[in-house]
Amino acid sequence: MNNGAKWKADSITNRNLRDLRNIADNFKILPNPSLKEYQILGKDLTNGLNKMIQECRMSGPEHEALSHWLEPLINESN
Repeated sequence: MNNGAKWKADSITNRNLRDLRNIADNFKILPNPSLKEYQILGKDLTNGLNKMIQECRMSGPEHEALSHWLEPLINESN
């Protein structure tokens, strides 16, 4: 979409992306996650995505690229 170049994101979006990555990374280190831990993961990811959407101040092509990137994540987390 951007001729192979990375899209630029604002600091709030970058912070929220780091938070989502930390949630996923912390889950990946669990040796044998229980059903409860999967449920917590889903809730944490949903809350993180909702926070990112609420705090988003991006516009233009970068916002569109973020929306396209987030859409499958949002669909999978529901």
